[in-house]
Amino acid sequence: MIPNQDVMPIEMFARRVKKSPNKVYLRQPVNGEYIETTWAEAYQQTLRLAQGLIGLGLKKGDRVAILANNCADWFIADYALVAAGLVPTPIYATAG
Repeated sequence: MIPNQDVMPIEMFARRVKKSPNKVYLRQPVNGEYIETTWAEAYQQTLRLAQGLIGLGLKKGDRVAILANNCADWFIADYALVAAGLVPTPIYATAG
């Protein structure tokens, strides 16, 4: 099935949260163990981060770099930037 082109990824994220709030969305290895984050937890972290970014004075359309390894926090940061109307600008951790 092809997703509706008019639906933003953050809206698709919110729909998934409603459908499966307690299912594991992200598993991040930390010190040899996996930390699991449910869809609802990731969504709440996303909204809190988006609110914090706006609180810092960032405006819709501002570009914000994400410099990080591929990890669970990267996904949350990316969604938060989009939710806040900001433009994620990823920089690979190896670019340096």
